[in-house]
Amino acid sequence: MMANYRHQRVRSAKGCDPRSYRTVVVGKHRVIVCCPRGAWDPAHQICRVGTVATSVLHPRQERP
Repeated sequence: MMANYRHQRVRSAKGCDPRSYRTVVVGKHRVIVCCPRGAWDPAHQICRVGTVATSVLHPRQERP
């Protein structure tokens, strides 16, 4: 499936909690978001401060 998308890095993932990654679908695009380190609540599985985008996956043109 990843071959169908062009990857664009928006921000470094170093400041993200590794348990918090999610994929948000926006039209035909996929946005990878995460929670900043220290803001992830593991008991409730939510981010206390809001997520930030780390990558955008743009769909490649379909070939005829």
